Amino acid sequence: MATRVFYLLSLLSVASPGSRSSCNRGYVEVTGSSGYLANTVTRHTQIGGAGCPWVIHVPKGQRVNITFLDFSTSEAPERASNLCALYANIREDRRGATEVTVCGGEKREKPIFLSETNTVQVTINSEQAATSNFVLKYQGKGVLHGERKKIISGILLK
Repeated sequence: MATRVFYLLSLLSVASPGSRSSCNRGYVEVTGSSGYLANTVTRHTQIGGAGCPWVIHVPKGQRVNITFLDFSTSEAPERASNLCALYANIREDRRGATEVTVCGGEKREKPIFLSETNTVQVTINSEQAATSNFVLKYQGKGVLHGERKKIISGILLK
C-alpha cells in the first residue's frame, strides 16, 4: 500500500493512504509504535470516516495510547456543557467491546484512551472533519506486569 504524508502546521507528519482504493478491506491499517491521524485527511479523501475507518496496530505486547489535539478550541461555539461536538469514535474489539466518543471544543490537548490490546479502530466524524481541525496522536505503550489502567475522556480508571 502506497502511503503519502501530509504536513500539518509544518510540525506533524500524519498518516495518509495513497488513494480511496487503499480501503479495499473496508478499513485502512496504520502500523508502528507512534503516529498521527488528522481530520484533514478525512476531509480530503474520506479515508478515516465511517465507510473506511483507521485501524491502528502497535507492536504486540503494547497498548494504544491516544491523545486528542484540538486546534479549533478557540473557535468553538458556546454550548451547553452536556452537549458533545462529536469528532471521532474509538473502538476496541475484545470481550465486552469498548467504544469511546471523542468530543471537541473542551481543551487543546487531552489524553482520551488507553487500550487493553494492541489494536483499535478510529472513525472520524466526517461532518466535524469539514468544520474543525484536530489530530489524534497514537503511541504504543508498554504494559507493566499486572497493570490494568484505562484513560477514558481524560479520567484515569483502575
